[in-house]
Amino acid sequence: MSAAPSAQATVSGSFSPQPRVKKPHSYVALGDSWAYGGHCGNCKTFVGRYADKLNQRSGHRVVLTNLTVNGGTSGTTLASLRHDRGVRTAIAGADIIVIETGVNDLDERGTLDAVAAGTCGGRDGAQCLRAVARGWRTNFEAIAEEIDHLRRGKPTALRLVTSQNVFLSDPGIITEYGLPADFAMTGGKFLTEELRDAICHTARRHHGRCVDVGLLFNGPRGDMPRDENTEQSHEQVARALMKTGLAELR
Repeated sequence: MSAAPSAQATVSGSFSPQPRVKKPHSYVALGDSWAYGGHCGNCKTFVGRYADKLNQRSGHRVVLTNLTVNGGTSGTTLASLRHDRGVRTAIAGADIIVIETGVNDLDERGTLDAVAAGTCGGRDGAQCLRAVARGWRTNFEAIAEEIDHLRRGKPTALRLVTSQNVFLSDPGIITEYGLPADFAMTGGKFLTEELRDAICHTARRHHGRCVDVGLLFNGPRGDMPRDENTEQSHEQVARALMKTGLAELR
């Protein structure tokens, strides 16, 4: 007696191919209070909006692990990548990685207090600004190197998000710290450009992409204020992330 055909066999005895189920892409986000939603009542920030768009349009299911935190800096981000087992495990398995941080380094280093007190240093009074810029370059390069180590050569879409000129868009910061009245378009513009350059240089060196939020929000001359915490602002950053594509994962 011949055996009954299996569930995978056709009547003629040939086997029909089983549909291939794509493994979901793992998307991990690291960042500070802006990415976390700390300034918009825990709204859905560009981090979650980007995940939604990927799920709607990429043709591949995406699972988000949101590891953003209030008050994060480039230094704490680097430390978590080096020493936090949960973060390291998440990054090791992440196909898509988005990082936004850096502005809080100014508080961590006491940079703005030094400017206000006139103790920033240097002939131009901007030595402390250059020091924080050097720290950004060092930390972002180390962040990307740690990610490369954890990913071990696997295809990875690394997306680094810069900052706008927060001093231009939130003049209350200048008042709160007692900074010079023109700081937004002097020291603030310098810091915004230095953070952008550090982030985008690292992205290029490590085959990732950067999203220039300063250009998006402040315009080509860097003189347009913009509230970064509105729904429209987060949506614009999410759209910019989508425009970077996912060529690394194809």
